[in-house]
Amino acid sequence: MTNAVAWIVIYALALALRLDLNWFEFIALALAAAVSVAFPRLGSKSFSRFERALARIGERRVLSIWIAALLAPTLRLALLPVLPPPQPLVTDEYSHLLLADTLAHGRLTNPPHPLWPHFETIHVIQHPTYNSMYLPGQALFLALGQAATGVPWAGVVLSFALMSGALCWMLQAWVPPKWALLGSVLWSLRVGLFGYWMNSYWGGAVGALGGALVLGAWPRLRRQPRLRNAALLGVGMLVLLNTRPFEGFALCLPVVASLAWTLRATALRAVNGSSLRRVLVPVVLPLLGIAAAAVAMLCYYNWRVTGDPLRLPYTVNQQAYGWPMTLIWQTPPEISHRHEDMRRYYDWELGEHIDLLSPAAAAPPSHVMTLWSFFLGPALTLPLLLCLGVFRKRRLRPLLIAAACVLAAVLLEQSRYPHYFSTAAGVILVLFVEGLRRLYAGGRRNPRLLLLARSVPLVVCLAIAARGIAGDAVVSRTNPDYFTSWCCGGPGDLNRAGIIRQLQRIPGKHLVIVRYKLSHSFMEAWIENAADIGQAPIVWARDLGPVRNQRLIAWFKDRRVWLLAADERPLRLSRYTPAAENSPFPPYRPELK
Repeated sequence: MTNAVAWIVIYALALALRLDLNWFEFIALALAAAVSVAFPRLGSKSFSRFERALARIGERRVLSIWIAALLAPTLRLALLPVLPPPQPLVTDEYSHLLLADTLAHGRLTNPPHPLWPHFETIHVIQHPTYNSMYLPGQALFLALGQAATGVPWAGVVLSFALMSGALCWMLQAWVPPKWALLGSVLWSLRVGLFGYWMNSYWGGAVGALGGALVLGAWPRLRRQPRLRNAALLGVGMLVLLNTRPFEGFALCLPVVASLAWTLRATALRAVNGSSLRRVLVPVVLPLLGIAAAAVAMLCYYNWRVTGDPLRLPYTVNQQAYGWPMTLIWQTPPEISHRHEDMRRYYDWELGEHIDLLSPAAAAPPSHVMTLWSFFLGPALTLPLLLCLGVFRKRRLRPLLIAAACVLAAVLLEQSRYPHYFSTAAGVILVLFVEGLRRLYAGGRRNPRLLLLARSVPLVVCLAIAARGIAGDAVVSRTNPDYFTSWCCGGPGDLNRAGIIRQLQRIPGKHLVIVRYKLSHSFMEAWIENAADIGQAPIVWARDLGPVRNQRLIAWFKDRRVWLLAADERPLRLSRYTPAAENSPFPPYRPELK
């Protein structure tokens, strides 16, 4: 009976607060504080048994890493009957999927299509090759999922599992083992089950994986130089270079400086060559080797995609289309776009860049709120507020410096999305766990404080349960503000998925000519294609007028041809006929090259 009442209360609160589960956490914490004052001994025996079991498991460090890595992904896979794999929604996701499809077919890039103006889309370059503008870190995991299971989302789950395990390994270097297990499991459940790091294709987990490897190897190398830790540090840097190079550089800067200082001190103390060799051989040489290999691989990738080892696909996209303009010192190029929706995206980017130059826009409240909501929220913030002394601990100062460097890098960009800060996720996790430890230690003298500390993980678990019960009533990925809540995951673009299913039931291959209105939202992506456009079962092409459309149809002469009115509601998919050619279509500027 008690359990039934509890579930009813959770369900009612979840529906009442469906816009943002931060309010759910806040109210639950207030109730927990009231209960702690009135009944300080409530559940003490059950909590003690759980803590003893946690301590026993935590001492088995390898087992703890496996538990942290597998728990959230396993629960997410168990939810597949009611929460299927997400559909891509925004252009960034489609761009990563394009590169994943390329890699899954054993190529680094694709030749440009002769009729490429029909296939232009945001965040994809058409020349000198056809590819994503992004580096291959996120796409590599998607490609592994596609190659192994046929579903790229399997790669997202894999990257999240590796991230969770790496975070537990990292925490073991900073806090006692049982707290490393508790912190990594709690945070991965909160972020992973319904969050967009495991329910979209944008990424986040891969950047956090690289950051965790760097932050976990850092203190280990300072205490004891070992080849394994140096190799893991190098791998972490390699992941950051191919995922989030700008923020990764900001994170690695204090790490490398600290290790260099430690090596210098070791060299000064060395009385003979053997002492110095014990540092150089297991640490410096492997790091230099991995760094050289990483730079060589990146240069080779750039050469294959752009024709220049030092020219990133990102740079090609900026020069061709004028975006992204994420850094203050970048000068916006003057671009004339062929397509109205892409021109409107350029205007939006230009406006964001101009706003970024204003000192008042350095840290907009909405950006700060989004980062706080995703990474901490009310429940995980409480230990930090009650234990501000954690920030004065000398052993944690290097972490604070690393976090400050990443935060400075993020503030230079026009972003409010948590995956930009993913490289420093481990820092946030260490600070939360250390704060919870201090809160728990203070509770040994005060049973009320102890019960409040024990309630923090319980509140997080209740909020996760509330999100699962309420389902899509809580948040929708079609809502432009869906990043304001920690539970910011969703089903994605179900309209496009529905059209794909409809076409898959019809035999043969298909060419879908997509017609936009002038008011079409540039973030609603339809012109997204596979790596090999010619062999794809469905090809999506822009409507460029009767003459060019007929040339396109002649090129794909073995396909059924459809016209999709993308801005009609409900969506209108019909056979492409000569009568359709006389319908109005958006202006196209063929004189642009």
